[in-house]
Amino acid sequence: MLVLADFPWENAADWTGELRRQATMHQIYVPAEIPDRASIDAAVVWKVPVGFFDGMTNLRAIIVPGAGVDQLTGSDAPFPDVPILRLADPIMATRMAEYILSVVLDHHRQLGRYRDQQHRMVWARHFHRDPADIRISILGMGVLGKKVAEYLRMIGYQVAGWSRTPKTLPGIDVVTGEPALLSLAERSDVLVCLLPLTPATRGLLDQRLFDQLPEDALLINAARGAHLVVPDLLSALDRGKPAAAVLDVFDQEPLPSESPLWCHPAVTVTPHIASLSNPITGVQQIVRALDKIDAGEPLEHVVDRRRGY
Repeated sequence: MLVLADFPWENAADWTGELRRQATMHQIYVPAEIPDRASIDAAVVWKVPVGFFDGMTNLRAIIVPGAGVDQLTGSDAPFPDVPILRLADPIMATRMAEYILSVVLDHHRQLGRYRDQQHRMVWARHFHRDPADIRISILGMGVLGKKVAEYLRMIGYQVAGWSRTPKTLPGIDVVTGEPALLSLAERSDVLVCLLPLTPATRGLLDQRLFDQLPEDALLINAARGAHLVVPDLLSALDRGKPAAAVLDVFDQEPLPSESPLWCHPAVTVTPHIASLSNPITGVQQIVRALDKIDAGEPLEHVVDRRRGY
């Protein structure tokens, strides 16, 4: 097959090179090299401008090299009525679990407080709670959410989840529906957002939700920036509910220098690194998808356009 690959990241050359190395049965081109747009069988793309798919009359599938597809399905650019496949790299779930666990432990063991004491040359010890007494709620119980829950439960934290559709997971109370979401927030010492971005979840992290949180709660958003209503968060932080926020994703990336999030004392900013895709394992998933498309076999991880994931 002829495959158009357009990776948007700083290490795009690594991804393209790895795809060419692994996909020996297919012809891999970047946009500047395409000889004939009508001959393209599959496109590996993240976000595309209007008109990107013009002339691709024989396109059979679109592969998104990431777990989320909102940047494609939620754009104004029309795209062909072909299957959209998302990446399901197990390494990404592990990386996300590592990130969330590290943030939770940093907060739980009050390491930020000790860093501040070091700057002031203060020697003081502080009591910290047992993990079994800390309630962590995960919004979004897909592949990422399940792996995060597994890591947190291994340490001994209380873990609950919220999902848009009913799910049964061993040892985890998973609830659905808006009333259950607000009730869950009331008993969340840590609230973690790992939801897909859809019209129903956009702006979900808002004042109404923050008002339900306990004192000293921590908010972690590692899903999409558009889940968060930033003015509501800043107002809520000033009132101490939540007491702190760790944000890895933003509506505009890179985060503009004028954003108040950079300098707010209760906010920690990381540059969308919670679950970076690995070129080797990510490309393995892409090649598996390309081979199935070429052979006419049933496809995996096909996006439901109505739900947006």
